[in-house]
Amino acid sequence: MGSGRHAPWVQVDGVQVPVIVGDNLIKVSAGSHLVQVAPRWDPARVRKLHVDVRPDAAISVFYADPASRFFGGNLGTRYRQDWALRSLQVWGVLVLLSMLVAFIRA
Repeated sequence: MGSGRHAPWVQVDGVQVPVIVGDNLIKVSAGSHLVQVAPRWDPARVRKLHVDVRPDAAISVFYADPASRFFGGNLGTRYRQDWALRSLQVWGVLVLLSMLVAFIRA
């Protein structure tokens, strides 16, 4: 959990859970649970996920820190990066391409 240098703030059913950067195993009883995660540097950007755990089952939950302070991160049952990071990468490529075209024309 957490893709940055700081471990995220995590709560399961309203109880804060200590986590580290990277994979964490959090054991819970079977049933419905509310997982809340936020970046450590901005706990106001909480993402929430309801998960149903069956007896003797495991559920993978992934969290990606936000790419900037203007967006929240991603929390879900499958891995995906924050869309803001992807948009910043696309803008960077477009800027580099426009600079290359201007250099070639000059």
